[in-house]
Amino acid sequence: MKIRLTLAMAVLAGSTVFAGTRMDVLNAKSKTIGEAMATMLQQNNKPFSVGASGEDAYDNPGLAVFMFKQLGLDVPADMQKLSKIGKTISKPAKMQAGDIVFFVNPQNKKELGSMGVVQSVAADGLSFMFFYADQKQGIVRIASSTEPEFNGHFKQANRITSDEELAKIRDAHQKEVENINKAKDKLTKAQAAVKAAETELQNLESAFAKKNEEALQIK
Repeated sequence: MKIRLTLAMAVLAGSTVFAGTRMDVLNAKSKTIGEAMATMLQQNNKPFSVGASGEDAYDNPGLAVFMFKQLGLDVPADMQKLSKIGKTISKPAKMQAGDIVFFVNPQNKKELGSMGVVQSVAADGLSFMFFYADQKQGIVRIASSTEPEFNGHFKQANRITSDEELAKIRDAHQKEVENINKAKDKLTKAQAAVKAAETELQNLESAFAKKNEEALQIK
């Protein structure tokens, strides 16, 4: 039996949900964030292009769209919308690979200026590396938070999902499949029991009819 259930994912402790399908997650190219990161490495040096989300070119929201697509998740291709989904991380030291990181506009710190996808965080938590579609250089590259245009401009990071959350989806699906198979087994046994009862009834009716016929012959 093919199962395709609509999944409204509550993203970790975040209040915002986004639509996706369980089968998209189950059939995703990457099962873990680490696997998605390996795919992201293959996008290095590809061209920057406004509004592009791969696989030939990217802008920064497009990098996030591509990355989460590897995990079977759909996220908006818009920096402002991306900053409002998932769990907000306020300190770089608490970030993990796969989080989306946002920087303020140096000219107006009330506005977002740029974003990227976290690749790794230094052991001391003071710096980090991230996938960045660099418009000036015209390519996708791994940037460092210590670079002048990012240093001191960290705004927040957003955690859209985690390996634990993805594993829960797969586990929940597996349990449902097991429950369906158990229900199928019960139905098969019940159908067999009904068939056996019908056969027994037919045999009893035949035996009754035969006895009636013999009784009539005796008379």
